[in-house]
Amino acid sequence: MKRGLKEDTSDSFEIDHNINCLSCLTSLFTKVEQIVAVFNASTRQKAWDHFSKAQRKNIDIWRKHSEELRNAHSEQLMGIRREEEMEMSDDDSSENPSNKKLRVDDS
Repeated sequence: MKRGLKEDTSDSFEIDHNINCLSCLTSLFTKVEQIVAVFNASTRQKAWDHFSKAQRKNIDIWRKHSEELRNAHSEQLMGIRREEEMEMSDDDSSENPSNKKLRVDDS
């Protein structure tokens, strides 16, 4: 009985930790998206003319870095979601064993 309670508390702690990590990654991802949007807006010709050559070069570098960061976080976030979906599907299959019968070929 005590072992079951310990497992339940450790599972709930792990779930809470994963939810916190996911929310942090999601908020970070939205902030990076906003940064990329600002850099993309700054590369439009109307705004681009206001910057010196050195500033344009820096903006290009920052934009590329922010896009790389966005892609990396996106992949990480999607990986976490896939893992959670796989864990949930594993839990569902272990809780509900299939009642299908195997076909036997009598020939």
